[in-house]
Amino acid sequence: MSLTKELIEQERCQVQAGGLRDVHLHKEGSFLRAYEWSAWLCCRYLHDFKVNKRQFKGIDEAVAYIGFPETSRQKWIPEGAWQRVEDEKHLVMTLPEVMVNEVPLTLTAVMQRVLAFPIESKSPIESMTFLADIKQRLASLI
Repeated sequence: MSLTKELIEQERCQVQAGGLRDVHLHKEGSFLRAYEWSAWLCCRYLHDFKVNKRQFKGIDEAVAYIGFPETSRQKWIPEGAWQRVEDEKHLVMTLPEVMVNEVPLTLTAVMQRVLAFPIESKSPIESMTFLADIKQRLASLI
C-alpha cells in the first residue's frame, strides 16, 4: 500500500470528525497497520504495541504507526467491538463505548494540537515553547 497524505490527514482529523473510537487498520502484505490516532487507540486500549516512526515518500514528516500479523487479528479485537470492511485492504474497528471513556472536547483539542505539531522540523526552542503552552493548557483543565 502506498501511504498517502490524504490517509494520514484523515487519521489526524478523526478526533474532530467524531471518530474517537474508530481504529483504521490497513492491510500491507501479511500485516495490518494502524497509523497516528488509530495507532494511539491500539496502544492505549488493546496492547502495548511497539510504536514506529518513519518518513514515508510524499509525506513531509515522520508518521507514527503500529503493526501486527493479520493472522493474529482476532486476538486484538475486544469483545463488543464493531467491525466493518471498507475495502479489501481497509478494516475499521469501533471500540466498545464501555471500553473507551469519551475524552472531553477541550482535552481532545489539546491532543489534536500535539498530534499535528511537526516536532521533527522544529528547533529546540520552538519545541520547548510549544510544550510550555500545552502544559499550561492541560493545567487549566485540572
